Amino acid sequence: DGTELLSMVAEAVPDMLFLFDIPSLACVYVNRQVSAALGFSKQEVETRGLSLFESILHPEDLMAFSNGLMGLSRLVDGDVCDMEYRFHHVNGEWLWFHCRVTAFRRDDNGLPRQVLCAARDVTARRQYEEAVREGEVVAALSRLAARVAHDINNPLANIRNSLFLLRTALLPDHPDTKYLQWSEEEVDRIAQAVQRIATSSHVDL
Repeated sequence: DGTELLSMVAEAVPDMLFLFDIPSLACVYVNRQVSAALGFSKQEVETRGLSLFESILHPEDLMAFSNGLMGLSRLVDGDVCDMEYRFHHVNGEWLWFHCRVTAFRRDDNGLPRQVLCAARDVTARRQYEEAVREGEVVAALSRLAARVAHDINNPLANIRNSLFLLRTALLPDHPDTKYLQWSEEEVDRIAQAVQRIATSSHVDL
């Protein structure tokens, strides 16, 4: 019959499926993909209800999940709410899931009583996006280091030249030559610091 066909379809889809009952705050149905994706048994998911989500959701995502539950009352037929959460696998790993939620059954007042959630593992995509962001940050820092090094090295060169001219203008035994030596040493320290920054940022000076 139709119910058996729907059950077969639900078990065959690659996404995790949750049928969440809002009044009881419990999952009344999950497909077998939950076990494959998170390591929990179907029975454990169905019996733990909301406490399951509190235990598997990342602490930073709990508030977003609570706000999402409150927003379900505004869903109309055909509406789909898209969210992404981190779920805790039984092996200790945090996995990202893209969740699509829609109203499944309504009460006498027309408010959603049960919602269907399809969750797909998007951890690889999130990791790739994070790697791209980190690469962009590194590139931006390298460009900043190059500008800073350029802006510092040019004045340092002028200071070096000025110190050289002053040194040649003074006799070797002049008492002020020690101040020139100190100044030259400090200029060298600044130049070395700039070089270290450039080296750590892979900038060619």
